Amino acid sequence: MTLASVALTLCAFHGLFHSASIAIAARRIRSAATKTELRNPPSVTLLRPVRGMDYKFEETIGSSFSLSYPNVETIFCVESEEDPAAPALRQIIADNPQADASLLFGQSDATSNPKVNNLAKGWYASKSDWVGISDANILLPSDYVESLLAMLSDSTGLLSHAAVGTEPIGFAAELECATLNSLEARWMLAADSVGWGFAFGKSLLWHRKVLDNGGGWIMLGNEGAEELAFTKLVRRQGLKVRLAPRPVPQPLGRRTLKEVLQRQVRWARLRRAGIPRLYSLEVFLGGALPITYATAAAVSGAISAWVLAVYVVGWYGLEAALTRSAGWPLTPRMPLAWIARDVLHPLVWVAGFVGNRFEWRGRQVSAAGSSSRPADGRPGG
Repeated sequence: MTLASVALTLCAFHGLFHSASIAIAARRIRSAATKTELRNPPSVTLLRPVRGMDYKFEETIGSSFSLSYPNVETIFCVESEEDPAAPALRQIIADNPQADASLLFGQSDATSNPKVNNLAKGWYASKSDWVGISDANILLPSDYVESLLAMLSDSTGLLSHAAVGTEPIGFAAELECATLNSLEARWMLAADSVGWGFAFGKSLLWHRKVLDNGGGWIMLGNEGAEELAFTKLVRRQGLKVRLAPRPVPQPLGRRTLKEVLQRQVRWARLRRAGIPRLYSLEVFLGGALPITYATAAAVSGAISAWVLAVYVVGWYGLEAALTRSAGWPLTPRMPLAWIARDVLHPLVWVAGFVGNRFEWRGRQVSAAGSSSRPADGRPGG
């Protein structure tokens, strides 16, 4: 085969998987319109870790009190009473006396994962058999709990949502939407649809016995990302991770390019440390390689410039169709954001191999993670 024919074959291969993943994700999202009635709904505890005040803080925290699910306990976990979010949390809880909500302070030292350490006190204080993690910067839809429990089956060990960026202010935030939404959320939904579901740490729900059977809370510190530790723990028990069909929104507000790139490199290093074989394939995601192949074919004369233009427009046109149908942000600059994301993607992928540490909310964290079990089996500190 000539180099041109190889390039055309690769273009077709990428185009097929790109189209299929978008079709699968769109179908999953449309299925969310069908609600499932739950008989004898169990009580659920939601742990919401808080550190500082993110964009739309009062709205995202306040969404905890607008859930339609009847039996919810909410525990807000904060490391220190000096946290600037503490007064606002106290006020929000006071403004919702009808809710079963509490605010806990303190930090464990049982693992190298600060989020796991912050949430440990909530886990041990929780009263329900069903326990979840809902990050403070996501906006919980009213049917948040129902949408997760609707995915439950005998083979399910962990329920999760993907997350999508909303309310971007500025091009850097639109770039983050381009990554979170029509790339990461799309592929997570597609993978879940074929039985390869992975958890997303912003939204998790599980039955207490699954974590207890896997070694307990301390096991979530075995990876730099608790969702990777939990996914592995569940699969070791012969169970699956399932994703709800509609991702939860994360209001972004204004971002800087440095913040967006640092976040992408952090996630890349976590995935490379936790799932190295799958991470090695991530370079093939996005449009960078297939459009490079198509450009090479055009330069060699194997295809015309018009065919190249149709390929590129079709590639991003499918992303636009998914974004519009899902109701995700579709700004006039979003096509530029998709292109910028795909240009940066191979660089971020390489950066994932360079170094094993990253900065998370002002502290240095290892992508590999570690945990140590005190004598009583509970986190120390």
